[in-house]
Amino acid sequence: MENLINKELVKELMSSKEGVRGFSTKGNFDYIFTKKGKRGLEMLEKELGELGCDIEHKDLVPMKFYPFGLETVVLLAIHKVFNFDKEEFKKIGVFSSKVSLAVRLFMKYFVSLESVEKHVQVMWNKYYTCGDISISSIDKKAKQITVTLKDFKTHPFHCAVLEGYFANILKIITKNEINIKETKCIFNGDEVHEFLLRW
Repeated sequence: MENLINKELVKELMSSKEGVRGFSTKGNFDYIFTKKGKRGLEMLEKELGELGCDIEHKDLVPMKFYPFGLETVVLLAIHKVFNFDKEEFKKIGVFSSKVSLAVRLFMKYFVSLESVEKHVQVMWNKYYTCGDISISSIDKKAKQITVTLKDFKTHPFHCAVLEGYFANILKIITKNEINIKETKCIFNGDEVHEFLLRW
């Protein structure tokens, strides 16, 4: 298995001036606890400690902002310890959308696509201090929407998490199974991330 993370990268990522809420990162830990149990959580925390990132699940403060790079560090550590693939990272996104504090706070807006379109940036800012997000198109006849995310660079693993997250949010709204594909990605040389969701 390819090792994608080391102490130098962790130090660089944790020096970010942008922020991520504790509850966002906590969702990743919660998924590991649900999937791998207490032992799995301990393995992840041990790996993070060895990488110089001494953050434990129990100490994360939900509404506190942590360095933005923490999200990438945790996802890379998860990959190193458990060898998760893209589909498993998508499952993290689905799980997080079900337990997220932000989702509970904004549930009243999940009554229609138009309501989410109006409030999507506000919801996003509950998670991150960076990134501009919009629903760039809604086509109810074709049963699809396009979500565009600018100025947001973490890691392709995070793209997969977002796919799972966005798909489950749209499933809540439409009551239908969702097919999602990232049609543009900055890691492929595009200027933005773009996600096409169909139901």
